[in-house]
Amino acid sequence: MKHKPISNYFGRKAFAHIRQRFMLVAQQRLMVLQSALQERQRVLLDLLPLLLHINHPLLPGYVNGQVPAGLPDYSPSKSVLLLAKKFAKSFQHKRQAVRQFPIQALFLMGSGGSIAYSTKSDFDIWICYSEHLSEEECAALAQKCILIEQWAAQLGLEIHLYLINPTTFRQGNHQALSDESSGSAQHHLLLEEFYRTGLWVAGRAPMWWFVPPEYDAQYDEFVDDLLRKRLVDPFDVVDLGGLEQVDAKEFFSAAIWQLYKSIDAPYKSILKMMLMEVYTLEYPKPDWLSQRFKRHVYAGEIDNVNHTDPYLALCMKLDQFFLDCGDEPRLELFREAFYFKVALTKGTQDQHRREIIQDLVKQWGWDKTRLQILDMRSDWKIKQVKTERKRLSDEFSKSYRHLMQFAQNQGCEDLMASTDLKVLGRKLYAVLDLRAGKVDKINLGISANMVEPELTIQEKMGSKQV
Repeated sequence: MKHKPISNYFGRKAFAHIRQRFMLVAQQRLMVLQSALQERQRVLLDLLPLLLHINHPLLPGYVNGQVPAGLPDYSPSKSVLLLAKKFAKSFQHKRQAVRQFPIQALFLMGSGGSIAYSTKSDFDIWICYSEHLSEEECAALAQKCILIEQWAAQLGLEIHLYLINPTTFRQGNHQALSDESSGSAQHHLLLEEFYRTGLWVAGRAPMWWFVPPEYDAQYDEFVDDLLRKRLVDPFDVVDLGGLEQVDAKEFFSAAIWQLYKSIDAPYKSILKMMLMEVYTLEYPKPDWLSQRFKRHVYAGEIDNVNHTDPYLALCMKLDQFFLDCGDEPRLELFREAFYFKVALTKGTQDQHRREIIQDLVKQWGWDKTRLQILDMRSDWKIKQVKTERKRLSDEFSKSYRHLMQFAQNQGCEDLMASTDLKVLGRKLYAVLDLRAGKVDKINLGISANMVEPELTIQEKMGSKQV
């Protein structure tokens, strides 16, 4: 079905309003993130755009004056300039008329500013750069990123800076961009997560913002029309591509990766595996969470945290899925995994977040006793850990079977015979299989302290007991 002509759909003013809405959501989440950081850690997010905009020998990350620098439409605020002066008292920012910028945009990907952020969360930061940079310039920029990462570690923050060439990225040529993915084998799924969780920090806006939700399936055609009719200035956007064509093999690769991760971080991986399962059941036209988010932005519904928080949106989708399926055991497992992901630490002052979690557990009908048991997970002892271990193992095995069935249905025999899958099978078998005489790994990232205050040793000698 053909949509109405693009020229009749939007004008420049309408696109400006859409951009403003996305920017407002990003700013709101960044403010939430800043409030969750320690004062000395806030320095990082405040200074990062400036560090990539200029080279100054007394500022963190300095390599030399030839490192590519410069962000379009970036002008440091007075507070940022005062912050820079703490590192270099003689620092003076001089505005220059520049038409070409080596750095195109800066984005923060992940749980930052969402209900799922915690003091243990790391930051994945995407730095989109010009395709015209030479190998030497890219290497120098990469060295600067390493120094910034080291500086962040001194502030108590784990950050990962990833250099993105938008042109090669659209072609699917890139390395692993996160500890949560295996890179190009999950190109579109990684991109979907970026559009769902990514926060604009500085520079150009994503072209994806300006493609209305109903045109996502015609992404390239719509973008070409936008540029040809000059409704969007190409120097105002960075184009990382659309989600109109996702190979079934990507779901397969993503599931393999999450099964690997689940052995050490079960609850986080369970959430991602469950979302992957829903997407595969909706395949070939998944109802992406990123598209849901975009629909709410286009409708102007950006004041509802359920629409703008990526983890609450995930919660709403999976909760409804298991309710519709009538699968009570998996519904409860999902809810507990989500609670472990977002539960507040003791003493937190985040009242808004606390109220959201309290509303959730009230909807779920959880009583105080259950919450107390869940809140004590870090001190669960061996009996409870063994019970939970079996529960998690059953879920991993179920996900593995679903993965195999999906692969068979989609004709992914080449991947099913791959070395990755064989290694995965052996690893899962070694960890999850229960056999006589085998020393099993019981604590799969469940409890932080299984030490018992008292220990009783019983020796069996034939039919006699001592």
